Amino acid sequence: MYVLFDYGATHSFVTNKLVGKLGKNPCRAKKRFTISTTLGTNININHVFKGIRIDINGYEMRVYLIPFELHDFDVILGMEWLCMMIGL
Repeated sequence: MYVLFDYGATHSFVTNKLVGKLGKNPCRAKKRFTISTTLGTNININHVFKGIRIDINGYEMRVYLIPFELHDFDVILGMEWLCMMIGL
């Protein structure tokens, strides 16, 4: 699995190829929001996966993952995982 820690991303993403392996159904987002990509396109998001367990060097946390078409990575972890890790 290829994971990118993206300090410039405000959210975390999972490739559509792994969605079936998460063992959960997506939840409808409380409010639809738009993701701006590095290519300058905007993607509307309606669903998220809540409480997905991530283990980083023995430290376990739960994150929200947005299903997204990724090509080079399986997961992109944005900044919210760091806030959870340090207790903010």
